[in-house]
Amino acid sequence: MFFFFELAKLKKLFNCVLQKDRFSEKNCTFGNYLKQIGMKVRNLILLSVCLQLLFSLLSPLYGQKNKLAPEDIPDDVIQSLDYEHPGVKVISWTLDNNDFVASFKEDGLMTKAYFSNKGEWLKTLQAISKKELPVAITDYVQNNYENYLISGAYLQQKPNVKTHYYIEARYDAVGAKPSMLTFTADGDLMERIDPEGTEPKAATQQPGKPTAEKADKPEKADKAPKPEKQPKPAKQEPKKVESAIDAASVPAAVTKALTKKAQRPEDLKWYLRDTVYVAKCTTKAQANEIYITQSGFWQKTLIELAEEQVTGNMLKHIKEYYKGYKFASATKELRADKQDKFYVSIYEKANYKQKLKTTIIFDKTGKLIKTIEADVNMDSYDSSKEDKSLDRYYARMDKAEGGGELKSKELPSAIQSYVSLNYPSYIYKSCTLVADDDFGEVYRIVVKADGISNMSETLFFNKDGKFLKKESGGADEGGYSGGSESSDIPAAVEQAFKTKYPRVVSPIWSETDGGKYEVNFNSTKGKTICVFDASGTLLETHSSMNPENITPNIETYLKQNAKGSKVVEYYSVTKSDKKRYYKVVIKPKKSTETETLWFNNAGKYIEE
Repeated sequence: MFFFFELAKLKKLFNCVLQKDRFSEKNCTFGNYLKQIGMKVRNLILLSVCLQLLFSLLSPLYGQKNKLAPEDIPDDVIQSLDYEHPGVKVISWTLDNNDFVASFKEDGLMTKAYFSNKGEWLKTLQAISKKELPVAITDYVQNNYENYLISGAYLQQKPNVKTHYYIEARYDAVGAKPSMLTFTADGDLMERIDPEGTEPKAATQQPGKPTAEKADKPEKADKAPKPEKQPKPAKQEPKKVESAIDAASVPAAVTKALTKKAQRPEDLKWYLRDTVYVAKCTTKAQANEIYITQSGFWQKTLIELAEEQVTGNMLKHIKEYYKGYKFASATKELRADKQDKFYVSIYEKANYKQKLKTTIIFDKTGKLIKTIEADVNMDSYDSSKEDKSLDRYYARMDKAEGGGELKSKELPSAIQSYVSLNYPSYIYKSCTLVADDDFGEVYRIVVKADGISNMSETLFFNKDGKFLKKESGGADEGGYSGGSESSDIPAAVEQAFKTKYPRVVSPIWSETDGGKYEVNFNSTKGKTICVFDASGTLLETHSSMNPENITPNIETYLKQNAKGSKVVEYYSVTKSDKKRYYKVVIKPKKSTETETLWFNNAGKYIEE
């Protein structure tokens, strides 16, 4: 209004000038008018300064002080966020006790990811409804915190810790500080932190383990009466048959997670076990059970295996220790914590008539974890108490013929002599026994020249150590052309590669043991390796880099854990999940073999 009023006065002043009226002190005195304008402008400036000062004093009360602009976030923090939560759109950045906190939506839920100022991922909290908490958690709060309410419920992820629940329980009063509780996915208490000065109701029971009421001790009698007959133990009730639930009742976050874990599932049926959704379906002619939480977190997948899929160390162990057995069933368990397992159930010869199963549990490499005898209930198996006393067995298995990866010194002397004579400056990358369509069981030896400019050579020998063929860029003395022939590569794979790299000349193809297709070539970035599946989907891209330029975090790890080793190859790897990794191939001191180490985008060592 002030500006409109002054504009009217200016118009009146100019009218006076145009009409050549006398500048009266009352109406058109130009000097007095300017003086009035100056005083009002000065007052406005002072008012603006006062308002800014007041806003700066009050802003901490409204949380404005901790908000950060995107340009204030360190690059290491941005990279770690992109690795842990690729593709998310950050709503806001804040600073919490010197930790950088990114707020965003993931799978439709509000999420906060915490990072140190060095870019280390600390934890991720994803807000969930209190209705999604297991009954064991809500019961624990009700039994141990009188007049308390659950004020916050979250799924929490931390490095090297399984996904678990984090809740805040607050006394129903203004200004009350919360108790902070963490529980496992099954509802067992992990940690309890109560604020100072509060006295919540004492715990009446251990979480997940209800205490049975103690019966009063009977008074001592002169002679205890003899029971007539000992009652027979009651038969266990048969397990209730599961009923499928309507697919329309499955949360969107759960169905979205399923699409990431099962491509084109057939005969899909949904079940609800406690608070976990189980999708039973068939993919690639194999039965699957996929476990997903209400919030869309994948827990595990159980894949039914045929008898012929029980191979390698597993089959060798069963044949050696259970002669005359009959196969019952086998299951592969893929887990979110990457501790994958195999469960193989068999009928031992003595137990076949009674149909009593012995279950043998192996790790993902096929080494024995646990044997559950036929008279033990599988449900009683506790994975936290796995048998660790099998070192001698492992050592014997490693040396056994056909026991997976071999050491170069365990190869037949004829093979070692051939490699020494024909590849004097090469080092061993891998030594395995594989099945070949033409020659049966053969040794597959991969050797590589020192440095990063030369390609690897894959050599094949029969079980007596006689050289058979090689796979490389050139031709061997037997006329065998290295690499897979173009006709052996699926058309979809070859077309996908040509579309992405139309100018590449003479790519070298090979088929991996897992039915994938690997191509080596030189691109504008130098030596490059691409891995495709049979449908032509690009799974991995490996771009070679100078080993002298490894990141400081990787260099520190090698100095501490691989002293004296030499970096032979160094790659930046981008996988189909758009995450970036580093692959480092090292040659340990006083060794002719190489080891491959994997690191995340922040340079932290991970197990592949």
